[in-house]
Formats: sequence, structure tokens, C-alpha cells
Amino acid sequence: MTTDYFDQGHALISMLPNDILLDIFKFYVNSTRQTDAWHTLIHVCHRWREVVFASLRRLNLRLLYTGRSPVRETLDVWPDLPISIRGSYDLKSKSMNNTISVLKQNDRICEIVLEDIPSPLLERFALATMTQDPFPALTRLKLWSFDAHAPTLPDTFLSGYSPRLQTLHLQGIPFPALSQLLFHSDELSELRVMDIPRSGYIIPEAMIIGLSSLTKLTTLTLEFRSPLPRDVMVSIFRHQRGSHPNAQRVRCGCSVSLTNSDAL
Repeated sequence: MTTDYFDQGHALISMLPNDILLDIFKFYVNSTRQTDAWHTLIHVCHRWREVVFASLRRLNLRLLYTGRSPVRETLDVWPDLPISIRGSYDLKSKSMNNTISVLKQNDRICEIVLEDIPSPLLERFALATMTQDPFPALTRLKLWSFDAHAPTLPDTFLSGYSPRLQTLHLQGIPFPALSQLLFHSDELSELRVMDIPRSGYIIPEAMIIGLSSLTKLTTLTLEFRSPLPRDVMVSIFRHQRGSHPNAQRVRCGCSVSLTNSDAL
């Protein structure tokens, strides 16, 4: 009689207690670094599905939304998981309409990553965040625009309040009121604002006040499309070094380069 090693392995896995299975699931989800990796697990068997859905927080489950399907069609088939919005759009894309609609789930949205957004769509997105309630679960926001004249984000972007925001990346998008949002983002640890156009000029004194509230900041990048006066850049750099001596990476640049000696 030959041994069926596949059946033998299946039998051994089925004997594992739920807590051991959960440790394996957690390792798998973390190692793949894919938001929807848990989909593979729940389609193996009924027991695995139950274990996964009984441990939503421990596995840090999130629902990936790309805008390719209508909101209700995507949300209604899953538990009320935190929502991760990711997409890259063009003017002919229908996905942006769906993405605007999902913003109504403001209390569930934990991540927004939108790449290469045309200006008309960026305006719609910014307007939608103004008319919504705050995003209390949002921890990560990344917006990129490669338009030479991207629209300016308004003062009320994200309702001017994002208490759990940990990562903020903006590229090519003017946001003069950034300091106001920073003042209400105590959890922020990574701030990257790059390719800042002249229309996104931030008053240095306001920026310093905004940075002062970021006690957990470890990474700061400010890159301007047009050069600012060197004394302004040095002032921001010196303040950041003084207020956050444990910051791992600090970069303030444009046509000038700064080193630690400039801040002394």
C-alpha cells in the first residue's frame, strides 16, 4: 500500500489548533505584503474562512478597493473591514466615479493611494473630501500628480483633521494649508512633500508650527520645484533637527542642498 503524502499533509494541517493556524495565517499575510492576500486563505475551506473572519484585527485585514467595480458590489459581500483605496486613473476612466462614491465610507477608509491623477479628477477628489465628515481611520495617504498645473488642495481638505494619519506623501500637488493639517495629525511619522509648485508655497513660520506638533516624526522630505531663500530652508531644517533629534531621515531641498552643518 503506497502512502499518499498529499493526504497525509492535509491530515496533519487539519489537526492544528486554531491558534497555531492563526499564527501561520498572520505570517503569510505579512510576508506577502498584499492587501488582499487573505482572499487565498478563506477559499481553502470553511474552517479557514471562520478562523480568518474571527481574527480581523489580529490579521489586520483590509478590503482593497480599486474602483473597477461598483461600490455596493464590492462592499456588500464582505464584513465591514477597513478599506484601502488604490488606483491610477485617466480622464476616460470610470473607476474614479466609483472611488469618489466609496469616500462616503469615510469612517472605514484607512488608506488612500492614488497615482498620476489628472487635474480634473484631483479637483473632484479634493471636493469630495471637503463635503465628507472627517476620516478618523485614515493612517496612510499618498497622492501623485504629474500635471504641470495641478489644482491647489483647499484648506478644508480631509476636513482639516486626520487624527490617526501616520504617512503622508504628496507629489506635484500644491497644498498651502498643509501646516493646518499637520497641527491636527499627532500620529504622523512620515511626511514627504515633493515637487512642490510655486502655487503651493507654505509660509515658513506656519510650517514650523505644524512640524512642532509632530512628536513621532521620523522622516521628513520637502522638495520645492522653485528655490526658496536659503535662510528659509535652513530655518526649517534647523527647527526639525532641534525638535526631532531622533528623526532618521530629514531632507529639505530644491536648487540648494542642506547638511547638518547648515543647521548649526
